[in-house]
Amino acid sequence: MQDSLNQTGWQKTFPSAEDGWRAAYRFRPYLANAPEYELQDRLTYILRNLLTITPEGKISLSKDEHGRKYWLQKLTHLNLELWRRNKPPINPTNFPDMIPFGEKELVLSKTNSEFIKYTKIRPVFARYDDAPYAQRLKQQGELRIKPASAFSDVTLDHARHDNELSLEVITAPCDYDLGLVGSDTRLRFPERQWLRYSCKKPSDFYIYCLTTSFDFRYFEDFSMRPPVTPACVLIRDQKKFEHLIIAAAQRELPDWKIKFGPARYIEPYSLGERISWAGEDIYFFKHHRYMYQREYRLICIPPSPVFDTLQPKILTLGSLEDITELLTPKVSPTA
Repeated sequence: MQDSLNQTGWQKTFPSAEDGWRAAYRFRPYLANAPEYELQDRLTYILRNLLTITPEGKISLSKDEHGRKYWLQKLTHLNLELWRRNKPPINPTNFPDMIPFGEKELVLSKTNSEFIKYTKIRPVFARYDDAPYAQRLKQQGELRIKPASAFSDVTLDHARHDNELSLEVITAPCDYDLGLVGSDTRLRFPERQWLRYSCKKPSDFYIYCLTTSFDFRYFEDFSMRPPVTPACVLIRDQKKFEHLIIAAAQRELPDWKIKFGPARYIEPYSLGERISWAGEDIYFFKHHRYMYQREYRLICIPPSPVFDTLQPKILTLGSLEDITELLTPKVSPTA
């Protein structure tokens, strides 16, 4: 694993860009006063986003240039904060145990090399699920939309366990000095401090999630527990699927607002007062720790706020045989 990392050109960053990242952090050292567990958690999800598994089954930097620069910037900021605390910097090349993947994921990609061609298909939607649900989606266009509140279930895997009804906001001490703390927050928390708090979304709502790429890692992220076999439904015609799922949602929920679009990944240290003017876009806001998932989502917003009363619903789109492929890996990632 370490050899594959050494071949990725980890050191070939962008010096001028890195200088800018360092200057930005010195101006706003937002991680100052953050507890140690916060830095450790941040490191874990930085690596989960910055690194990926190549189609050849190697660990590599993400090929997404925009995402790679974004997370290299976050890692640079974290390393500066570690330096301020007299701690060594983080470089995954030297600390392979920190990499959030294991041999299980690497074996999966190598064993299913015939799937490599799907990693290059764009545009596409992909839905990862256990095989019976995936088969019903392909054959009957049957899918289940869930209340957003259901995703706070602690029994879910790390890729799906998320409190969709609230957003994490973090305010740093320096934000008070820089005028980045809004009046409402200052009234609630007048003391200059490192502060984590939650902002609730206006209502519970229905959600259905897809991703916009095929990635071997998603089999592990979204797999069910044994003995269920994980699978992926690859949807080639995005426009047709979008039309079908919106129409099905409107039939089932005629008085609700139906929206379909990409998740908007938010840095909790930069969220702050943006919540007050987000409007209905807030239902697309998601913690940036999940950015690597490239999520697209169906959102169904009730005509008036509801909480704790929604139950899952089945939508039927009709057969999707003509626009989908069903992919089932030979080796279960949970084996």
